Amino acid sequence: MAPLAVHFDSKALLHCLGAAGFSAHQKWHQEFEYDLLGWSQSTLNFIMPYPNVYFDCLTGKGKGYGKLITAYGCFVGSFLTLLSLPAVALGTLSGQGGTLVVVASLKHK
Repeated sequence: MAPLAVHFDSKALLHCLGAAGFSAHQKWHQEFEYDLLGWSQSTLNFIMPYPNVYFDCLTGKGKGYGKLITAYGCFVGSFLTLLSLPAVALGTLSGQGGTLVVVASLKHK
């Protein structure tokens, strides 16, 4: 059975937080490093036989892919990251970035 992935839009996330007794204080639609890496790593995962090679390269988590696969993943991942900059900028400007961050605290009773 595949793991369940859940994606919330702003309205649904705020509703869930409210139902759980939280009050949202601030929200934004962009976390630069997550949005940027999300574009490049997702594209790389589509074209490479192994997932997350670029992320593993950036974080120093060697998974034994071999030197050629690792070097290719790092090079292509870096190139894709540069190509992703305009998409991240557009997502941020339109309030539709790949990340939704909400600062919330429990409501006082």
